[in-house]
Amino acid sequence: PPPPAGAPPESRHGSAGVLVSNDCGVTWQARGDVHLPATWLIENTVVSTSAPGVHPPASQLLMLFRTGTGRIYKTTSPDEGASWTDPTATELPNPNSKTSICTCQRGGDVALAYNHSTSKRAPLHVAVSGDNGGSWRHAAVVEADPEGNFAYPTVLEWAPGVLK
Repeated sequence: PPPPAGAPPESRHGSAGVLVSNDCGVTWQARGDVHLPATWLIENTVVSTSAPGVHPPASQLLMLFRTGTGRIYKTTSPDEGASWTDPTATELPNPNSKTSICTCQRGGDVALAYNHSTSKRAPLHVAVSGDNGGSWRHAAVVEADPEGNFAYPTVLEWAPGVLK
């Protein structure tokens, strides 16, 4: 669906990207121009992952988006955000709600906190990807109350192997 009624014209055809600083935040550079005419791509969440099959491992970025399509969308960048793949839908449902990802120290898996629904911000699940966001497996139900409103989750690795 389009952005809400009354949204400024520039938000109707917005794009996403990242801000990069190579001097500890003194200066910043905007990188990327990720857009999808069919829906908005907003409230992104980004992690650095390892490119599969590359030795030594090369860093790549994985970015996930909240959308109005009922699915979480993803894109990847092999060059620190200068260019991005075309955004594609994942198999994971999403009710147009923010998600959160982190890279785990052990094995480099990516953990994702998200609402496993196309219409409600409940339930709250965690899924894990062992292939840099290519596919996801269910890991846990964090909140199951179907009447809950579990919006804007945050996931982080508190200690090796411990997610909070």
